[in-house]
Amino acid sequence: MLKNIKTKRTSCLVPILHATNRCILLSGTPALARPSELWPQLKILSTERDGWWDNEDDFVRKYVQRTSAIRRAELHTMLTGTVMIRRLKHDILKSLPSKQREKAIIDVVDPEMRQEFHECMKLLRQGKGVMAKIAKKHRALPQNGNDINQTSENNNKELKLLEIEYRERCQRKYQSIRLALQSTQTNDEQKENMLTMYYNQAKSEIDVWYNDRIQEIRENPPKKAEEELDRKTVLNKMYSMTAKAKCPLIAELVGKWLDDPTKGKLCIFAHHLYVLDEIVKLVGLSNAQDSRKRFIRIDGSTSPKERQAQIVAFQNDPDIRIAVLGITAAGVAVTLTASSTVWFTELFWTPALMIQAEGMFLFQQRFTPVYLDINICSSFFK
Repeated sequence: MLKNIKTKRTSCLVPILHATNRCILLSGTPALARPSELWPQLKILSTERDGWWDNEDDFVRKYVQRTSAIRRAELHTMLTGTVMIRRLKHDILKSLPSKQREKAIIDVVDPEMRQEFHECMKLLRQGKGVMAKIAKKHRALPQNGNDINQTSENNNKELKLLEIEYRERCQRKYQSIRLALQSTQTNDEQKENMLTMYYNQAKSEIDVWYNDRIQEIRENPPKKAEEELDRKTVLNKMYSMTAKAKCPLIAELVGKWLDDPTKGKLCIFAHHLYVLDEIVKLVGLSNAQDSRKRFIRIDGSTSPKERQAQIVAFQNDPDIRIAVLGITAAGVAVTLTASSTVWFTELFWTPALMIQAEGMFLFQQRFTPVYLDINICSSFFK
């Protein structure tokens, strides 16, 4: 947790730890994502006194901004030669059984969602960054007939709506001119001629608007304002979309698991609260007294006291077979060894957190983590 020197947690602890005669930092993973997370720990260990690391800018420049395989090897050598003692699980727990990782592929079957995924992939390919390069290497899934004609169908719908609006505009203009001419002191023939003249002038302006709008629809299919994306936000959008696409099938699989009394307990990890809520809702999980689908749930809103109570209940109560867990909230400091199977319904940005979450089940004789991937563009989103 001490990976940012500016956080309140770290700033409060640094003076206390500096004042101690001896300081040992214990962690399963000292840096989850990048070497810059090591700097606060090195500062706490006062490495600048020994001349190992005494300048943060120099550390960031060498091991973060200009990192390379040689630089990483250098950092590892210096850490293990100075302040870090690393003990690996396979060196300590030699009788530990191997993990059996599996991956389940989920197809996107909804035509509208498939089209939305394809649009997002197009935006990704237009960029210049790493994600654009990855997107360009992977071919989009073959579109079915509905997908191919989706754009033209949408255009046709827009054109029909535009035609209705065009007629309504012409009718309103005609009626407004007719009402305005009723008060004029002219005979019916003159009024009719003036009505025709003014209406033709107004209609010509409406026709220009109509033709411009048709051209715009044909060249750029209209999108709702809230759905418009740029290349900076498309990845987060796709991450949320994959979550929504998986929920129905995840719920179906959980239901089948509960219907089989021979299966044991199951832990389900997800990142978005929406996914956790949908699993509970669609499966019908409940802790009512007569419920056969009892469960525990641990997410960011779970208090420490309730958290421990739910862990104990899952470990000891045979009627509680499902644990619905947040990856960041329940990925560490939780022991759920009563289960030998865990499903990762979403893949988190930081793989180290999922590896840590796997560690809660290490002492099972048979441990199978299953990663639910989504098949949208030839395994792009693994």
